[in-house]
Amino acid sequence: MNQPVDHTDPYATWCRPKLADLLGAVALDVEYSRASGAYLYRDVAGQEVAVLDMVGGFGAGLFGHNHPVLKAALHRLLDADTPFLAQCASRGATGRLAQRLNALLPGDARYLSHFTNDGAGAVEAVLKHAYKVRFDALRRLFDQVSRDVEAFHNAHESRADELQVPGGLEWGRFRDELDEHNIAELERFQHRPVVLALKGAFHGKTAGALKLTFNKAYREGFEGLSAIHTQFLDPSDLLHIHEIVASHPIRFRLPVLRDRTIEIETLSGNAVILLALEVIQGEGGMRPVPAETLRAVAEARTRIELPCLIDEIQTGCGRTGSFVAFADTPLAGTQPEYVTLSKALGGGLVKIGAALIREDIYDHDFGILHTSTFAEDELSSGVAHCALDLLAANDGAMMREVAETGDYLMRGLLSLAHRFPGVVREVRGRGLMIGVEFTDLHEASPFFRFGIRQGFLSLVVASYLLHHHQIRILAPLTTLLKGNPGKKRQAILRLQPAAVISRTECDRVLAALAEVFTIIARNNESVLVGHLVGATPGAATRRAPLITPVERPMRAHRDDFDARI
Repeated sequence: MNQPVDHTDPYATWCRPKLADLLGAVALDVEYSRASGAYLYRDVAGQEVAVLDMVGGFGAGLFGHNHPVLKAALHRLLDADTPFLAQCASRGATGRLAQRLNALLPGDARYLSHFTNDGAGAVEAVLKHAYKVRFDALRRLFDQVSRDVEAFHNAHESRADELQVPGGLEWGRFRDELDEHNIAELERFQHRPVVLALKGAFHGKTAGALKLTFNKAYREGFEGLSAIHTQFLDPSDLLHIHEIVASHPIRFRLPVLRDRTIEIETLSGNAVILLALEVIQGEGGMRPVPAETLRAVAEARTRIELPCLIDEIQTGCGRTGSFVAFADTPLAGTQPEYVTLSKALGGGLVKIGAALIREDIYDHDFGILHTSTFAEDELSSGVAHCALDLLAANDGAMMREVAETGDYLMRGLLSLAHRFPGVVREVRGRGLMIGVEFTDLHEASPFFRFGIRQGFLSLVVASYLLHHHQIRILAPLTTLLKGNPGKKRQAILRLQPAAVISRTECDRVLAALAEVFTIIARNNESVLVGHLVGATPGAATRRAPLITPVERPMRAHRDDFDARI
């Protein structure tokens, strides 16, 4: 049967209509037909146009698009008929990859790796493992206490009338209340295990990982899917981490006899299964966690039992200039219980994640209980091996280049921040993971003020750069939604280019941003949005925009008081 020709955008029609509407509103609904190195390519009026990609797959594109060495490796694997679906077998490439990752982490601890299909899957694996380890420990403690209560009951039941029972309870009722309390404590943990995470955190969108993601807009429609209770902390709160952990005890009651008086002692565990943190918060605004915060965590871990996940999904595999970002922080010597990797590990060609679990806490049953159809496949492992080869080549030359290029780009951005103090609040990041945050623009027109407040200014700037300069920049997606710190959106540009970006290309980006900042500083919204409304400005106008007066300035702060009696 003949089907009518559908002239609509199939992505908008059949996949994500609301996202497509948002992208279309700011002319970012662009389809790319080819990708190579630092560039994506799109068709404009029948001509292929190269777009410099500063988004970098939200961190996954460290090696650039379709890196020739990685492509060749994938071709070799396919041409060799490498098995893809060989579950319940010894998977040599995967085992060797785990061995290599273990050697690349700082310190001398041994880690066992569970491979997944993405970063969120790695976080889910960590959550399941951390929960099981803590639950099993609490259940052993519960079983011990239950046996001791039973033994106490049997040993003293015959002379119960001679003993002083707490609360004057009848002997059998006293025993029942002990059992009920201890069962309730174990169930309280099962119904509300606690994870500590930082405000601004992003650890994924699957049911468990989502509970660790700070932005409420992502979580509020799905809170009931997981029992995990996450306590989100300010970085300064971690200076008192031992007190926070101590506030979540699980207390089992045990009777002891002193003379003829029964007293109650407690054996305590803890409901906190994990502290999860990113050394640099990517989706939270490209925000490095302060060194003093990380130092406090490192110090606390020497005094209290606090399993720690360092989420290196976006920062790891060379993105910040070292294999893992925490290697250059006070956490370097802490040997965390868990490390997660993904994104760049797949070389920009395959989907792979890894949950690295320190051997001394590893639950060996977990290797049987937590599996996946597609995880540990030889193709992904083979490409990941090649990605690690590229990072290690010439004594880590690529990671040094990432650090040097990042420093070059950072210096240029800081210079722009100095030139435009009314526009740029802060430049931050490390390596090729940099954020540029706008000021509140409180002296600008309502368009700019509300663009900041409602989070869309970053997308308008991204649209301008794409259509006038063929440069692709975006914002951290979580900052575009409600539910962030202070209950307001943030206007931030994220720059995460590939390691192959040149100094000349960096200069091109800096020049384009200088043009945008000039437009904003001169309050000329018509130049910034002209291409969206059929009034595309010429190059001369864009380079030297007129200063537009602020016709509706923000009202001055006013203090009111109620004089009614």
